Order: sequence, then C-alpha cells, then structure tokens
Amino acid sequence: MTSPTTPDAADAAAPGSGEPFRCASCGGTESVSSGSYELPSRRHDDGQVVAMAYPLRACADCRHVQAWPRPSDEELARYYAEDFWADRGVSTGAIVGDWHQLLTESAGLWERFERADKQVSHLVDSAKLPRTARIADLGSGLSPVLYHFRQRGFTDLHALEPFEGICDYLERQGITTYATVLEDFIERDDLPTFDAMVISHTVEHLAEPEAVLSGLRRHLAPGGVLYVDVPHRDDLLPAHEGLHLHFFGPDSLSRLMERSGFAVESVEVDRLHALDRGLLKILHAVYARFLGNRGGLGTRPFIERLHRHVWRPVARLLRINVKIFVSVQDVRLVGRNT
Repeated sequence: MTSPTTPDAADAAAPGSGEPFRCASCGGTESVSSGSYELPSRRHDDGQVVAMAYPLRACADCRHVQAWPRPSDEELARYYAEDFWADRGVSTGAIVGDWHQLLTESAGLWERFERADKQVSHLVDSAKLPRTARIADLGSGLSPVLYHFRQRGFTDLHALEPFEGICDYLERQGITTYATVLEDFIERDDLPTFDAMVISHTVEHLAEPEAVLSGLRRHLAPGGVLYVDVPHRDDLLPAHEGLHLHFFGPDSLSRLMERSGFAVESVEVDRLHALDRGLLKILHAVYARFLGNRGGLGTRPFIERLHRHVWRPVARLLRINVKIFVSVQDVRLVGRNT
C-alpha cells in the first residue's frame, strides 16, 4: 500500500472514463494514488471464478480515500452474482422463526446483534430520542437495530430492505417496510416524516453518497437525526472482505455529512488497546497463512463452538474489542437535519 504524496497527472480523468476525479467527501478535484483494494476471488455456482481489484485515490485536501475509477455496475453485479442474502446464510424462501433466534443463530449474526445494541444506545443517548420517535433502519436486513429499539420501548419502527422475503418477515414482527433501494427511497413522495434514521455499514458501498444522504433530508423532520457508521479506513487492513468504494476517517465522514446538509453533533472512532492490536496482528497472520488472506472465517460447526464457548467469555473477561466476523473499528456519527 502506497502513501499519499502529491497530486499527479492521473487527476485529469480516469483512463477510458472521461470523468475527472471528484472527492465524495469534500468535493475536491485533486488526488494522489493510495494503492489498490483487492477482494478475495469468489467461485460461483457455475464454477466461474471472479476476482475484483481496483485502484484507490486519496483526496489531496481531506485525505478521503475512494475507488477511482470505481468498478462499473456490471463488474459489481458479476462479482456478487449469487443472491446477496443466500450468500450470508439467509433463506431465499419464506423466513420463519423467533426474531431473536434468527438474529443470533450464528457467530457472525451474534456479533452484528451485539454491535447493533451499542449503535442504538449511542443514538438514543446522544440524540435523547423520546420513545414516541419514528425510526427508520435503512438497509436493514433482519434488523437487529430495530429489535433493540423495540426492546427499549420504541414502537413506530420502519425498515428499508430490497429483499422482499425479509420485508415479509419484518412486517410479521410489526415493522413497516419498504422493499426498495436507497436511491429510489429518497425520491418517493408517499413516505411519513421520520424523527431518526439509521444507516449502518452502507455509505461505504454507495456510488454517490452525498446525493443519497442529502436526499434523506426530505424524509427527516426538521431537527431530526441521522446516525451513520462505517468501517474506519479498512483499506489499510492487510485483508479485505467488503466490496467498499469509500474509506472514511472521522474527518472525511464529517465533511460528507456537512456537505449533505447535516450539522454534526458527535463523531467517534472505536478505540483499540494494545491487546486488541496484538490480537489483530495474530488474526491477520492466520488469515494470510491458512485462508489465503481472505480476512474472515466461515461459519463451520467447529468455529461456531469455539466462538461461543471460548472466544466470547474470554473477550468479556479481558474486555477485548476485537470482532471475528464484523469490522473491528468503526466511525460513528450523529448528524442533525438543519
């Protein structure tokens, strides 16, 4: 991975694209090379192996890092040719079962469930949300976020999720759902006004994050809040899993929110202690040695038992912040609709 130095001639336009560089966070037009981002190859059901790698540029002003030129929609679709949720262990048929059990039945889901509890606590405490607030989880999946809101006594809960099977399940849990994508959601005129929105681990995937975030303001009450969290500069990690187009630090995420019309009320990054950093080095060495630098473990029975009966109690005892299946360091921000 190379470090940003000075702007170079590549700022003029991406090869073959005709598009000049424009920083998604601050709108700057000068950039420097920031290496490349390579994802593990995927083998599709038909036996085809698909790889994905793309160059990164860092804004010369705010240091925001983004894919440029970004992969085409066709390349992204080809890499994720399998059904998104089936690839994550969610049935493509009718979803049934207890909500809590579905949200915690694997180690990866349990870590997301625990993360969602902290997300909701952060938003409720920092924004002082009343229990009557209308909440929307954008890109919800099975929404551990709304589960935790429900547990805290909130009842006016809404979810945006393109997968209709998940929407059907959430509707049966009393959640109002919108089976659409963010880019279409912001254009709708038939939506209620929300007091708070949550958009977790989604902004880093968006081609045009400013357009989406500013569009969300149409559906937020005056003074309403938007909670955003993203991985913290995961382009710097030795192994990559998520197909991310943007790599945020607290400053670049704050700039993006301000340009989108929000007043930033709080922003923080997960703190890692010496033990956490040491464990991460060990994990990445394991990934490189045994998993081809894939950056994550599959949900095999042995791994599940090890996670449940060894990793969780030890992590609690030693107050370890390292996660196995979700990002270890996130940037969390609460912005208010001005």
